[in-house]
Amino acid sequence: LKNIGQGGTNTSGFSAFVAGFSDGSGNFGDLGSYGNFWSSTNYNEQKARYMWVWKYAGTISLSQYDKVSGFSVRCLKD
Repeated sequence: LKNIGQGGTNTSGFSAFVAGFSDGSGNFGDLGSYGNFWSSTNYNEQKARYMWVWKYAGTISLSQYDKVSGFSVRCLKD
């Protein structure tokens, strides 16, 4: 990744706002540091896959988290 951050764009044209997350209990965290984006892939009944972007390292990782959490979504045009 190159230049991911608040409105940054990398060499493939991916851009992201690192909006943080909500844990499902009304608590928010990581605003301005991480961007968490839901995948359309289930992990199990309680969890789904998601991609997270870390502003300071410019990295993207995949993981799973509780579905009750509030993460960002990306809309893609086919």
